[in-house]
This record gives sequence, C-alpha cells and structure tokens, in this order.
Amino acid sequence: MNASLCSTSVLRYSLGIDVSKDNFNACLCSLRQDLQQLVVASATFDNHLKGFRKLLTWLHKHCVDKHAEMVVVMEASGVYHEQLAYFLDEHGKQLCVLLANRVKAYARSLKYKSKTDAIDAQVLARLGLERNLPKWQAPSEALLQLKQLMRERHKLKQDATRLKNQLHAMKHRQVCNPVVKKLAQTRLKFINDQIKKIDDAARKLVQQDAELRQNVMLLQSIPGVGLLTALTVLAETNNFALFTSRAQLASYAGYDVCHHESGSSVKRKGRISKKGNVYLRTAMHFPALTAIKYAPEMGALYERIYDRTKVKMKGCVAVQRKLLLLMFTLVKNQQTYQPHYQRQQLLQAI
Repeated sequence: MNASLCSTSVLRYSLGIDVSKDNFNACLCSLRQDLQQLVVASATFDNHLKGFRKLLTWLHKHCVDKHAEMVVVMEASGVYHEQLAYFLDEHGKQLCVLLANRVKAYARSLKYKSKTDAIDAQVLARLGLERNLPKWQAPSEALLQLKQLMRERHKLKQDATRLKNQLHAMKHRQVCNPVVKKLAQTRLKFINDQIKKIDDAARKLVQQDAELRQNVMLLQSIPGVGLLTALTVLAETNNFALFTSRAQLASYAGYDVCHHESGSSVKRKGRISKKGNVYLRTAMHFPALTAIKYAPEMGALYERIYDRTKVKMKGCVAVQRKLLLLMFTLVKNQQTYQPHYQRQQLLQAI
C-alpha cells in the first residue's frame, strides 16, 4: 500500500485480529479525515511469542501517522486469544475483546458473501473504525484460576451424576457383577474427593482477593445464591466487566428471547436462544428453585409466567434470568440485595 494513504490525514487505525490455535490473521485499516476507510495491510502470524513480536514490528512499519489513535479488536475465541491479548495489553495497546454474538451481528450487516479468517479480521478492523468499543479489562489471576476450577468442577459433577445413575441401575439388574459395582463406587469416591479439593482451592482464592471477596458477599445476599453459584457467575463474567448492559449479559448467557414469525400463518411461541454460556445457565438452575420458594418477588414472577403459559420450566427460566440480571446490578452498583426495593421494582414491571 502506498505510504501516502497512511499520511497525517489518518484519524484512527484499527487492527482486527482473528485468532486460531496455531496462527492469527491481522488486518490493519485506517479512517481518514474525509471518513474514507482503507485497508492498509494484512498478514498472518504464528500464535506464539515470536509471532507477537513480529506483529508489533509490522504495525510500526505500516502505521505511518504515529499521532493517530489506534485500537486493536479481537473476538473472544476460547483460550487461543488469551496470550496475545495479555501481550498487547502489556505493550500499551488499546485492546477490545468482543463477544462472538456482537461480532456476528455486525458481520451480517456488511453482507460478505464469503467467510474466511482474513475476512473475519477485516470485519473486526471495520468494527473498530466505526464504533467506540469498551476497553478490555484483563481478568485478575485469581479470576482466571477460579474459572478453571469451576469449569473442572462442572465436568466432575457431570461424571459423578453418570456414575450415580449407573449404580442406581445396577441395583435393579437381575445379575450385577460385584467387581464392576466396586469399581464404579471407587471412581465415585475419587471424583467426590476431587470436587472437595476444588471447593477448598476456590475458597482459598476468595480469601486472597479483596474484590472477589466483596462481590461474593454481595451476590450471597440474594436468597438462593450460595458460594459456588456466586463464584461460577463471577468467573464466567470476569466480575461482569465484559458487559455494559443487562441485554448484553442476557444474550451472553443465552437468556435472550427468539421469535419466529412470518406473515399471518407462521407465529411460533418465543423461547430463549440457549446460544450462550452453558456454565452460567447451569449455575442458575438450583438458585432459581430456592428463590421461588424464599424470595416473594421471585415467587410472584414464577407464578405470573406459569399462569400465562402453564409451563413450569418457563417460569423457572424467567426467574433464572431475573436472578442473573439482579446479580449484575448489585455488582455494578456495589449494593447488597434489598428485598423491599426489588419487590417494588417487580410490581412496577407487572
């Protein structure tokens, strides 16, 4: 690209990065004073430290206007983006890590006919030029460790449930091999011991992190929300730093409502998308059941939904969503749960 296109007329540079396991595609775009968007350069780098350093050299070469604002936009892609994100943050880059559903919605508006890693990087770069995106806040080490612990606990609980079901089935068999039964019992005990170790490690992390300890206390003020639920929610949302609105959180968790209508003949009932963080939805199930019994405003919400739909699960899901959004509000405002205020808010909504 001609260097004149990256002259002093540049208002902003935006670097879009699409990350995969072994490499990442980078696309650098610029916004000029005449509001014209230009693709300055694009390249592919290895997804390790040597590739990260080459990226910085490449950026320095192509960003001719050193006074122009620059933003780096990337999509959260499991764990593959984490090392690059921390590297760029440590080197003073203004970084935005976006949720996949937000990027997907923007990409649809551009009407690209193809989908490649290079195009995805360009989409991210254009998004950085056109929008004022929230700056990424690096999760604390405690939150990163906590997220690993709680996800491992989730897997172990699933394994324990499967083994319990197998042992229950063995009781009703005509012939049950005692060796097989003993092995299943041994595995179940081992898994339960591992879960206990995870719980102990999680409690230790909370005691060592003041911000985490404060937010756990706020969430536990809600009827039905225990320590493990609070830890899972805070770990999966980075202390809710990923979100600026309740709608974003609902969508991230898969509690956003989908409608399917066409003309006058097709009109299906609305349902939640479930296209979101399954760990959050799993964590909210049992707290919602408890809140329905012991929090009058949550019980009233459940009854209202059930009376309208005659489906118990829809009422329960509505309470799950309400609880999660309440958690978001309490942490953002640094307030404990106030039942009288929440009851008044719900009555106004009804």
